[in-house]
Amino acid sequence: MLGLAAEVAFWLFLSLLPLVAVAGLIAAKLTVGHDAAVGSWLGAVPPSTRALVRRELAQLAASSGRTVGPVGTLIFVWLASSGIHSLFDAFDAMTNRERSWTRKRVTALGSCVLLALGGAALALLMRGVVWTRALLDLADTPVPETIGAAARLAAGGVLVLAVVASLYAIGIPKPSWRGRVLPILPGAVLATLLQAVLAFGYSLVIRMTGDGSAYLAGLATIGVTMTVVYLAVLSILLGVAVNEWWRIWRRARRSVAPATAPTAPTARAA
Repeated sequence: MLGLAAEVAFWLFLSLLPLVAVAGLIAAKLTVGHDAAVGSWLGAVPPSTRALVRRELAQLAASSGRTVGPVGTLIFVWLASSGIHSLFDAFDAMTNRERSWTRKRVTALGSCVLLALGGAALALLMRGVVWTRALLDLADTPVPETIGAAARLAAGGVLVLAVVASLYAIGIPKPSWRGRVLPILPGAVLATLLQAVLAFGYSLVIRMTGDGSAYLAGLATIGVTMTVVYLAVLSILLGVAVNEWWRIWRRARRSVAPATAPTAPTARAA
């Protein structure tokens, strides 16, 4: 599992740039002009980086979209799908099942669209939080910051859980036609909890880099990001292993239950 996680993390790290570019196009259109939403995303980064990202988001949202044509968009999606494709290869290796390259590539392309929609949903979620707070302020109904943070954390956790569960449902190969119903929720919950811990640790480490040397901060960010990507992939693969163990345990339990069932007493001869 460790070797598979390292291989997938390598391809995912190479796919981060096109994947973030596609998600950035959507996020820029949905969050520009809402400083509170953008600030909640960039709360862990240094102020200078935060200002740079704000300017880039404003310029990207102001563009008409003609600079990135359909061909460029398809290339970005194709490159981003390479990391998802490698993740599906790892799913095949862990479940001892094989699918064709074409099928996995088409599924990876669809998963990239799913991730882009997840990014759009997250952006809409942040805008909804901002609008809700604005309405409560107009109604003179103060909301404690802890309640708002807990609501954002819960909504984000549910969204991540839905994305991970969808990734399992799409990417894990089915064992047979009769056994197409696979357990997904146990591994998805475990992967979501582990990724929440990773997200907290990542933001904490990035915040500790401070506004020192840009060169050292850039190297630290790259190193931490590569480590977090590896650990995130490991958490996803661990969730796949949990789902596979759960499926085998349920199948063994069903096969043992009829054999251990008590037999009906036979009538005595008169």
